[in-house]
Amino acid sequence: MSDINMNEDMLSAYVDGELNSNDRRAVEEQLAASSEWREVLFEITAVRNSLRNLPERDAPPGFWESLDETAAVVDIETQRSLKKRRTRWVTAVGGAAVAAALIIGIVVVPRTENSPPPVGIFSNRHAAQASKGGSPIVNLASVATQNRFSR
Repeated sequence: MSDINMNEDMLSAYVDGELNSNDRRAVEEQLAASSEWREVLFEITAVRNSLRNLPERDAPPGFWESLDETAAVVDIETQRSLKKRRTRWVTAVGGAAVAAALIIGIVVVPRTENSPPPVGIFSNRHAAQASKGGSPIVNLASVATQNRFSR
């Protein structure tokens, strides 16, 4: 006897002639050895023959059109559902990206001390450049600003 995983699907394939020669031989060996499997084979064959003997009937009027309409409605609903899922996914990914950017910005960007801008240095530079011009009013203004910010 050969090792075969005998089951109803295997018997159904045997009845339909779908097995290769090795599997068919193995099923026949199992059937010869087991009355239980012969009974199952008899039931499968009886059901198969009963189904084949049923008369063919025409579909009721409008059946195929109704089937097409139902399929179209299901297709539209599926598309809507996919669009909603895609929108949710994009929103979630976008939100996660914004959150990640904020966290990176907080952690990575160095913090600077809150110090006033160096206005005195800028004033002194301006005064030095203005004094080169030779205009007496500019010279007075530069001296006044220099003294004012350097205290």
